[in-house]
Amino acid sequence: MLFSKYGAQLLPAEYGSYINFDKLIFLKKVSDHKWYAVNEKGEIINQPYDEIDEFSRVYNFIKVRRDNQYFYMDSSGKEYVVN
Repeated sequence: MLFSKYGAQLLPAEYGSYINFDKLIFLKKVSDHKWYAVNEKGEIINQPYDEIDEFSRVYNFIKVRRDNQYFYMDSSGKEYVVN
């Protein structure tokens, strides 16, 4: 998988769409409809997410959901629980 400074250059067929988020790219897998966070090295980090709320970006955070639990994630991939 190749990545440029601005996003995915080549998106493998198994992924249907992507969202750029600073140093991360979220890829949505066609087979399971989950979102995967991928770092600049092309490595999948964290567990897959059910939802990415790209419209909830606050500074360097984005809201994500996994198993009915919401988190804010920073651009390094660290998760913060939403109460």
